[in-house]
Order: sequence, then structure tokens, then C-alpha cells
Amino acid sequence: MTHNTFYLYQSTRPQDYVGGDANYFAGKHEVKFGAAWRSTPVKTDQIWPASHLIATWDTYPNLFVQVARDYQAATTAKYLNGFVTDTISLNRLTIIGGVRFDHQESSLGNAQVAGVDGIPILPALNAPAVPGVFKWNTFTPRIGFTYAVDQGRSRSSEAATRCSPPSCRVTKPSSCRRSSTPTPTTNAVDRNGDGIAQIGEILFNQGLVSATGFDPTDPTRLSTVNTVDSNVKAPITHELLIGMDRELVANFGVSATFTYRLMNDLTWKVPTGVKRSDYIQTGNLTGSVAELGAYNVPLYALRTSLAPPAGQTETNRPEYHQRYWGVEFSATKRMSNHWMARVGFSTNDWREYFDDPELAIIDPTPAPADRLPNRPFAGPLVDGGLVVRKSGGSGKSNIFLVAPKYQIVANGSYQGPWGMNFGGNLVTRQGYAEPFFQSNVSTGDSLGRKEVLLTTTVDDFRLPAVTSLDARIEKKFTFGAANLALDFDVFNILNSGTILGKQYDARLTGPTGFGNVLEIMNPRIARLGVRFTF
Repeated sequence: MTHNTFYLYQSTRPQDYVGGDANYFAGKHEVKFGAAWRSTPVKTDQIWPASHLIATWDTYPNLFVQVARDYQAATTAKYLNGFVTDTISLNRLTIIGGVRFDHQESSLGNAQVAGVDGIPILPALNAPAVPGVFKWNTFTPRIGFTYAVDQGRSRSSEAATRCSPPSCRVTKPSSCRRSSTPTPTTNAVDRNGDGIAQIGEILFNQGLVSATGFDPTDPTRLSTVNTVDSNVKAPITHELLIGMDRELVANFGVSATFTYRLMNDLTWKVPTGVKRSDYIQTGNLTGSVAELGAYNVPLYALRTSLAPPAGQTETNRPEYHQRYWGVEFSATKRMSNHWMARVGFSTNDWREYFDDPELAIIDPTPAPADRLPNRPFAGPLVDGGLVVRKSGGSGKSNIFLVAPKYQIVANGSYQGPWGMNFGGNLVTRQGYAEPFFQSNVSTGDSLGRKEVLLTTTVDDFRLPAVTSLDARIEKKFTFGAANLALDFDVFNILNSGTILGKQYDARLTGPTGFGNVLEIMNPRIARLGVRFTF
């Protein structure tokens, strides 16, 4: 934890946008075309008050101390795009074809930060601007068709797209930044027992445990320690959709959609100049904890003969790709005879593949998620394993997002007499994954301690399925062109206390220690509301 203090983070993000589009009809053709320009300057400041020393216990009275210099970043991303599509209507067949062009460029502005008193390796800096960190030009073709199988106009359709923003993250250049917050980590001893690290308690004679975000051998360096590969390309998503819908009887229809995506040229950040062969096994993490049982995980670290890299390089991840497929079914009774209803079911599978682990993996030590703040090149590292993302946010427990294998949605409404309306909504889905891990694991790696995944795959264990049932009763009053509505809503009618988050870190103890529940569903809530429209 961070003792008695916390940092200030502020970010200003104005945007300028100009765009337009138009349609042109000629016989069976409908031609659409348009263009847009957008500029998104972002200025971010992260300020650590007082001593800038962030202390974490490592078996009392020993401490890990991160020294955090203030952080500032000024970036500007500019986007220019244009598109043209042609929709050709041929009786029952409709064909759509088009192309889109995107030019994207991101640059770094000047940055100024103050030094940290008593820490000579973190002096004040005034770094110059760096124009054109990212420059991407991307063409996106698209083709699709819709065919009415019969006079009832049931339809089948399919479309294929290549890098269709934003699904393939072509807006990535806007995240170009000078570095992460410079944080050298040292050992310390809490000699006065106040739980706070002071300069005099830092064991400078033991050197740095790790150093990220700056070059400890050249602390006054003004150029960024993080770099971008001059040959980095925009990530590409190939997408195929096939859908069908059918009206079985008047006002009642069913539909189904299949989606397939293949994602290539995804970017990652790796320690500059480091290869998979630079990591060697240094031991195993063993133990046993409740619910998980016994575990034995191999640990890896950089060769001691290799000088620790000062920064990271962002580039395309070689011999690596992700694959996603999803299926959705729904049945809809449109509003007629005073009632409507809809039932939907979806399932999906999103996995990652390491075509050549020697190129696609840097550090083989498994982690509970990829893109961790201190190890953006980490992950579960299972060929064919599920893609996992670690969420964040104020007041939330650590949630590891693994797409649920199923989700069911049902809702409906009834228009009753006397201006009374009734509605309900039911949602149920598979629980999120429980990727048990241990933090602050020392492997002898000069880049610092690690979060190590203790399970074989991220979804060996899952939280319980989540089910939520809500309902509404509404009474409407009409006064000419105005309407007054009185609403009575009840959320979580079943009063389910389903677990939404737990502590997955096996290192932690106490009330918020390993296995303890950190978040559950909100209890049953009743709400009265008034709406006036005119």
C-alpha cells in the first residue's frame, strides 16, 4: 500500500474535429463518400507530494521503496481519413463495396519535471519535443452483400473488412509517450517504526533493486529511454460476419450472427535489445494455498552478465496473432397487441497464439494478465490460451476480464390499461476468471520483481455465474403535448449477493488477503422516479 499520501493525476484532452459526408444516387447505385480531420492534444501531469518515496512492506521492518519523480507528458495525435462506398441494389441482392484511408501521426511535446531531493539519480529535467513518433497510413477495404431468400425477405449477409477502425486499434499512436513514471526501487528498513520511508532509511549501499522509466547510468539524459521501432506498422484486424434473420409470423422474427476476427501485427513494448534467449530459469515458485492447492511455477530472469536495459521499445509482436469468434442468436416479438419481448444468447472464444515462442515471448515467467504496468510484455503465455485484460478504476477490486463463454438476455414490456406500463429485464452470464497469482516475486531479474500466475491457464477457476433481474412499473399522464411519468424500479429483485471480485494475490494476508471477497452485487434496490417531457 501507499502510506499517508497519494499522487495527483490530471490530464487535459481538448479535441478539434472537422468532418463531412454525402450521398449520391444514380440508378441502382448509392455512393457515399466523406472525410474527417481530428487533432487530439493531451497534456498529462502526475505529481507525487512530500518525499516522493512509496513504501511497501517486505516482512517487517524491511521495505521496498519506489522513488517516484513527477511525470509530465504532452502528446499530439492528428488523424486524417477519407472513405467511399457504393451500395448496389439488384432486386433481392444488395452489394456493398468500399475503401477507407487513414493517416495517423503522433508527436511528443516538451516536458519539464522537478528533481527528487536526496536522490541524485532523479534530477530535474527539461526534455525537448519529438515530432512524428508514429506515422501510419492504412487502407481499409470492405465488401459485403445482403440477399433476400424469399418474398418474406429473410436475409443472409456477409462482409469482410481489413483493419476497420477502431476495432484494430489504429488510434494507438495517440498513446505515444516519453516514458512511464521513473521509479528506481531500493531496499530500506523502517528503523523508527512509523511505517513511512525516509531518506535515511534507504539502503543505498545495496544499490537498486530495479529501475524503470529512466536510465540510471545517465540520469540527466533528456532523450527518452523508451523508443518506437521505425518500422512499426498499424495492427490489422481481418473480420468476417455472416448473419441471417427470418420473420416466422407477423411481428415475430429470429436472427443469428457469426463473427470471426483474425488480429495480426499487434504491438507490444519490450526491454530494448533483449531477446528470449537472454532469459534463463533461476528457480521455481512453490507452495500451497486454499482453493488453488499446490503450485510449482518456473521462474526466469535476465542473465546476470547482461546489463539491464534502461527503456522499452514499442514494435509489432513477431510470430503472434489473436483469433476471435462469436455467435449471437435472438428472437424478437415486436410491439403489437400491447406487448413486446426479446430473448438473446451469445457465446464467444477469444484466444492468442504464439507461432514461434522464441520470437513472440521475451520473459517466459507467466503473469496473470498482459500489459501490466511494469511488464507490458508479460502475460499467461499459453499457446491457444484465452486473452485476458486487467481492469482498473477508483474503488474497484482487480478484475481480470476474460470474455464469458455465454450470456443470456431476456426483456419485455406490456402496455396495460389506464396508462400503466410494465417491463422487466433478465441478464445472466458466466463469471469472470480467477487467475490466482503472487506479487513481488524475486527471480533475480534486474528489471525488478514480478506478478507470477499460479494457475496453468487464467480460467482454471471462475467466479460464480452472475444473474440480475430488474423490473419497472410506470404510470403516464398526458397534458396536451406534455407527458408526466411516475416510475417505480426494482433492481436485483432476487437480492443476489453474487461475488464479483476476490483477492487473487497469494502474498497478501489480513481482511483483504488472499481468497477474501472484495466485491459483491449491489443488494435489492427500489427507486421512485419522475420524468416530465414536452
